Amino acid sequence: MANEACANQSCGLDPQSMWRVRPTMGSVTMRKTNGDNWDGFGGEPDPYVNLYCPATASSITVTSSEASNTLTPSWTTGSCVLTAAQLLSAGFAFSVYDADGFFGGADDLILGKTTVPVTTADLMAGSISRGPASALVSITFSFTRM
Repeated sequence: MANEACANQSCGLDPQSMWRVRPTMGSVTMRKTNGDNWDGFGGEPDPYVNLYCPATASSITVTSSEASNTLTPSWTTGSCVLTAAQLLSAGFAFSVYDADGFFGGADDLILGKTTVPVTTADLMAGSISRGPASALVSITFSFTRM
């Protein structure tokens, strides 16, 4: 298989293979965890995702675009690249926020930094989903071999 390396008549995931991790879609609760509306005038949230690659990174590696006014966001930007060995040993982490900067307020937390352990099966499947947690109902990340 394309994602495997073979040695001594045994094959397995190539630990040096490079993998792109990207948030693809999610779902957010109708209201903040405290019951308030996401926006002051009752609008829906503008979710974006921060990735920490690997999960042990102390600062944000990349941030996705905002999905505007939606409880079911999808993203096409905001990816990072790690080796299979890094993903299998440390995983990656993410946090999700509602962008409120236009109105001068601080962005609302949807879900704080959360570590995602990754298995060989996850990489072979090409995606992993998490949730529910806090105001995040679900989120899916894709894995693409580079």
